[in-house]
This record gives sequence, C-alpha cells and structure tokens, in this order.
Amino acid sequence: MPVAVRPAAAVTISRGFDEQVYAEGRAGFARTLALKPDDAYALAGDANLALIAANLGRQARLYPEALTLHEKAAAADPANGLP
Repeated sequence: MPVAVRPAAAVTISRGFDEQVYAEGRAGFARTLALKPDDAYALAGDANLALIAANLGRQARLYPEALTLHEKAAAADPANGLP
C-alpha cells in the first residue's frame, strides 16, 4: 500500500476536501493496482478515498466506482474483513 495513502485519507477528511491530496492518494493506488491488480488492500483503500470524496459532495459520481472497487477487493480476498 502506498505510504501516502493513509495521510491522503486523513488530510482529505480533516480539511473537508483537499483536491491535490485526494488526487495524489488516488494516483498512488492506481500505481499499486497497475502492479498488483488484485491487491485487496489497495482496492479497498482506493474505494475508501472515492467514497470519502463522494460523501463530502465533491465527487458524487464516484459512488458506483467505490462500490465496484469494494466488490473487487472482497472477491480478491474473501477472508479479509477490510473490504
């Protein structure tokens, strides 16, 4: 999991919404998923960032994407409770 992802989520939440930090977090997950497409933690983390953005009213269109990412994460590691 990218190191900057956890801070990206925390900063995104604490500041209401920080476009740059959000974009960097999503880009970090994209890089991880390009190398490991079935990484349940990266899929769930990316889904959570998308969900945060949607819940804060910045990216409402991301709800379906977040759901799809969570479903992929759950399928990639069914024994993992994170997704």
